[in-house]
Amino acid sequence: MNNTQGMVMNESFSFSSFRADTVLDITHDAAGQRSEVLRIKSIGDQVTRFAFASGDGLVRLANTGAIEDDNVIGHFLSLVPGRNEDIFEFYRKNGFLFPISTKQYESFSPDAAWRLLLRFKATVQLMTALDGSTPAWQTLLAPTLLLLMGDPVRIPVQDNVQAYESVVNGAIKTIEKASQLPDIDGSAEAYQKNTYTISDRVYGPTFELDSEIYEDISSGSAVEFTRSGCTDLRFRNIVRTYRIARNLPVEERLIIDFLFHFMMDVGILASADYINGLDFYEAPNFAGMTAQLSAALESVARVVVREEINHNIKHISPKYDTDKMAPSWEVPDLLSAMYFSLFFMRPGVEVYRECANPNCNVHFLVKTTATRNKYCCPACANATAQRNHRRRKSQRA
Repeated sequence: MNNTQGMVMNESFSFSSFRADTVLDITHDAAGQRSEVLRIKSIGDQVTRFAFASGDGLVRLANTGAIEDDNVIGHFLSLVPGRNEDIFEFYRKNGFLFPISTKQYESFSPDAAWRLLLRFKATVQLMTALDGSTPAWQTLLAPTLLLLMGDPVRIPVQDNVQAYESVVNGAIKTIEKASQLPDIDGSAEAYQKNTYTISDRVYGPTFELDSEIYEDISSGSAVEFTRSGCTDLRFRNIVRTYRIARNLPVEERLIIDFLFHFMMDVGILASADYINGLDFYEAPNFAGMTAQLSAALESVARVVVREEINHNIKHISPKYDTDKMAPSWEVPDLLSAMYFSLFFMRPGVEVYRECANPNCNVHFLVKTTATRNKYCCPACANATAQRNHRRRKSQRA
């Protein structure tokens, strides 16, 4: 690490927060249905400090200034959904992800906390996948669609003006309002050639959309187009938006065009769930991921990463530190700091890599050229070597 005797050198930013107290309330209604509520409060007299330096990543500092945890983001990424006690322990050590009350417990579903984590993890996965000359669509597809089409994460808080809400792309907002878009009379065009000519950024400059199939899908009648999921409202809205949405920003139109061709040629998406992943109405036909569609996916993924990071660092502001006579940053909370750490990551130089020990899922910051650095610590490297030795020994017996 870029530190001397456990001290951060040449930090890019630092900030302070409060450790948190967490309680999980479990209740059952009259029908025996179980529900869980996370109650969390900042501990106002237990300050925890963080710093970031290029090459080191985000670290937590002890009161002496020494590094107490040299891999805050890696430990956050290693949390496994459903293991509530693990994420509660992370909050106890590091504080909650954004400001909460020091006077009363805030309450929300643990599911929201996990979805926040999984959005962050999907962003890291996309950054890693895009950090190459020819990203494979297989590594881009799931995190892109999860960030783009997963339900927004909303966390209301009682004692803070700014509740948290994840970013929603403009194309998705347009799709959700497809029924409000004004119709375009295409009867003459359909009569002449049985298609609608659409300006298209995937297979463009134009694409011929079968008019009967369009009317079948948009009406939900499922007569001509009978694929499983064809009456899904979101799919119908995508098809409708593809045909009639005009004068959209270039990137929004690209996303709509990509979603249309993906669902028509690969598979209709039933849901994009942070925990359970992508669910299709029927087995997807990935042969439909043509070179053009794959290229469009890469462009969409880059838009999604940019929006995700920019949205989560929007409350960070520059300031000038006259004690050090140097520029610095005003960082409001831990979530902003973690996304700001991604903002500072050097493409082609640094990447978060998952430990190769199958019994350890810790992520760690490593140089992309360090291809032999597969383990988060010597203990994991030794444990894997011993396990492989025992396996080879048993195979020879």
